Amino acid sequence: MNASGADDGHPAPAAPGGGATAPDIAALAGFVEQLGIAPAPLGSAAREQVNAARLAIRRVMKQYDVLPGSLFETVVRAGVHERDPSLCGTLFIIPAVKSFGFQRVMTALLGYLRDGTDREKAGAARAWYWAGGPRSAEPDRLADLRAAWREALLREFVSNADLSVRRQAMSMLSLRAERYPAHLLPLVAEAARIGRAHPDESIRRATHGAIWAL
Repeated sequence: MNASGADDGHPAPAAPGGGATAPDIAALAGFVEQLGIAPAPLGSAAREQVNAARLAIRRVMKQYDVLPGSLFETVVRAGVHERDPSLCGTLFIIPAVKSFGFQRVMTALLGYLRDGTDREKAGAARAWYWAGGPRSAEPDRLADLRAAWREALLREFVSNADLSVRRQAMSMLSLRAERYPAHLLPLVAEAARIGRAHPDESIRRATHGAIWAL
């Protein structure tokens, strides 16, 4: 049971007297597309459009103490598409976790990492920071999801040369051999090799940290 009283993995009930209307969902879906414009220069029309979309999303979501299940996919997708790491959490992922639980949100993000576009894969990695769940919360229930995420992130880093994906992936990876089953150790070694030799300095720094992190 999560803090809102909703079981993880199941849609939370709508707030009394309301559910997400079709116009609400359609509007949010449109606003999500506008978030895709960011980042844009301050003062530009594109940045103003993005900020207007965020405000509109906030207005819709403030109608609910607990988000209705009909908004789940749109809100998580908005978090994946939001490029501001802080707003990704505070505006989208944290409310989604409070309403739907860690397990359901984590499962959705894993789906984006495995099957999304490169942009969505990088966004899912940003969002996971807010949705990964405390280690003390339902450890047995979430352990398999975390292990699946680590494996998917490792495979994505090795196989996907997209710079944003590799930056986000390595910023979250551990490359300590004891964190992985034996059949994944060749991939761990390959990720370390790629990261150490990568032309991007931030990836090289993150690789050093991933190898030596406790």
